[in-house]
Amino acid sequence: MVKSKKSADLEKRFSARKKGGDDDSNSFDDGLAGSESGEEAAAMAPDLSMDSLRKVFHLPCVDAAAALGVAHSKLKRRCHKLKIARWPQRKLASLVFLRDALPNDPRLSASQREAIISKIDAEYGRVMLDPNHPLDKELEQLRKSNYKLNYNRKLRCAAKSGKRAGSTGDTETAPSAGRCGSWQGASDMAAAAGEPRARGG
Repeated sequence: MVKSKKSADLEKRFSARKKGGDDDSNSFDDGLAGSESGEEAAAMAPDLSMDSLRKVFHLPCVDAAAALGVAHSKLKRRCHKLKIARWPQRKLASLVFLRDALPNDPRLSASQREAIISKIDAEYGRVMLDPNHPLDKELEQLRKSNYKLNYNRKLRCAAKSGKRAGSTGDTETAPSAGRCGSWQGASDMAAAAGEPRARGG
């Protein structure tokens, strides 16, 4: 009975392994190569430590994932593992918007602005350290009043131009004196911080 070429090759490999030939050494080298490639892959893996995530907290979650070089779903799983209940970008953005809106309130004195700005900066740092940190109640109330004031400004501007509030091209900007009134609530917060209330002009 004539043996097929395939069976002859199998017998040849089996006899070489039995004698401790080159096949065994080749398989050992393959194992080393696989180990080295695994180490290289681990070294090239993106850093998803808390310190690395803090560097992109200011970005939306999708943009943060792209900056870190991972998929959005992988970043969400990592946040769940680190017990980050919610990506803090919106919380940080609201604090930045509050800070930028302060100079546009004519009823605040320079000392009052400094008192509120220092409180906002401290709160920003707390959120960076702990993304689950809840916003200060006074700042949260101030943020809501600022949002309402800005929305009312949009309504008035839309009524004048014939557009709906929130339509395309209507960007969110800090309220300015004269056009939309002063920033309600800032003076109350400054008074709560121990600063005297400035007289309205």
